Amino acid sequence: MSDQASFQLDPDQIRSYLGADQADSLLRGTMRPHELYAVCARLANIQYALSTYLPHRLVVHRLATTDNRPWIEWVEGTLLFVDVSGSTALAERLSSLGREGVEIVTETLNTYFGGLIRRIQQAGGDLITFGGDALLVLFTDDDHAYTATIVARDMLHAQAGFTREVPGIGVFPLTMHIGIESGRVALVNAGRDETMRYSAMGTCVERVAHAEELSSSGEIVVGPQAWQRLTGRAQGESITEGYIKLTAISGTAVSVALPHYDVPPPSHDTALRLLWNIERLRPYLPPILVDRIITHPRQPHLEADLRPVSILFAQIDGLAELIETLPAESAAHVIDTVWRVGFTAVEQYGGYVNKIDVSTEGIKLLVIFGAPVAQEDHSERAARSALELRRAFTALTQAHPAGISLDHLRLRIGLNSGIVFAGNVGDIDRKEYTVMGDAVNVAARVMAHSDWGEIRVTTPFAVATGTVMVFTDAR
Repeated sequence: MSDQASFQLDPDQIRSYLGADQADSLLRGTMRPHELYAVCARLANIQYALSTYLPHRLVVHRLATTDNRPWIEWVEGTLLFVDVSGSTALAERLSSLGREGVEIVTETLNTYFGGLIRRIQQAGGDLITFGGDALLVLFTDDDHAYTATIVARDMLHAQAGFTREVPGIGVFPLTMHIGIESGRVALVNAGRDETMRYSAMGTCVERVAHAEELSSSGEIVVGPQAWQRLTGRAQGESITEGYIKLTAISGTAVSVALPHYDVPPPSHDTALRLLWNIERLRPYLPPILVDRIITHPRQPHLEADLRPVSILFAQIDGLAELIETLPAESAAHVIDTVWRVGFTAVEQYGGYVNKIDVSTEGIKLLVIFGAPVAQEDHSERAARSALELRRAFTALTQAHPAGISLDHLRLRIGLNSGIVFAGNVGDIDRKEYTVMGDAVNVAARVMAHSDWGEIRVTTPFAVATGTVMVFTDAR
């Protein structure tokens, strides 16, 4: 790895992490032992901090290969999709308290989600996607459907009745409902060198999203394939089309904690390897967060705050069919092409692709303008990005890349502006930067009510951009 790292990392890259003097002494091989020890410790902290924002399976794959090509890994497993209710109300109501409110929201959410994440990790689950109010977890052990269901039951029991009382403001309950489904899951890694994303895709993902939709507060709904794997060990009530509301399951999940990342003893080669590892992980995080981690690896987070932002939700339908039918290499190429088109349309206007989210129809992109980097003209940027995204997507579906027809793909977009909570949510070992608030949920609903091919916006968004954009009334 040291030869590869030396070849891949030019001196300027190394100086950006270590400074000119330390970088030069490392490259010359003249760094004194105590300095080398300190450098390796600092780089190990940076690597660890970056890894806490990413799925374990992705980190292992990225650090084990030098390949930057897009890829799809098919795995047999069970997905657990948790949706938490109450976080938006908490963030909205406490925003009136300013900084104090932000701190209460952060502490409350981290306590709640931290408990869920620790239970998931103890059972060997890998948190694939983590939004402000939802978690998508993959289990791949020998009895993955049973493990996922036991974990879901335990999480519901452990967090039952969870509330946060804020004197003078109110009492805020947090509840959850859960969907579970088994099958082949496509883990997709694609994007540009500087902007990569990792997500779960395919029909199993769509089915677990449907199971979650069928569940109510405090319920677990199990999809048809997962239920077959639970035969004789669980009881439930049929809802529809093979989906079962769980009423009872016995037993406990075996503790199979995910392994930690071992760091070799301090040495010249170890330092170069750690630098290489950091470069391999950083494309998945916003640059401002990476810069913060590099500067303060022991305080690896952006301070949570209330931000005026514009939210763009884009739904793309039809990718699951391609993934299921094409060879993995061809499917990865198609997804990579779609992602590159989307990321370019977003990033040229300063947007940040925060999440690739699950849906019963395709996938959803959550894009933020105004966080983590503040932008006074975030609404105009979002509007122009939406127009460019639709234009580029339409052109792509007509281009037939690599001879593959994409004319069945569909896109729709929703836009909204408002104040949101923006910051880290999660546990010390697994967290994500996210946004939450009514402005986010409204943007999602606007998108869901749009026609395919349409860009629909809220009235506040139209007012904010009315001097530079032209809108028609959707009614």
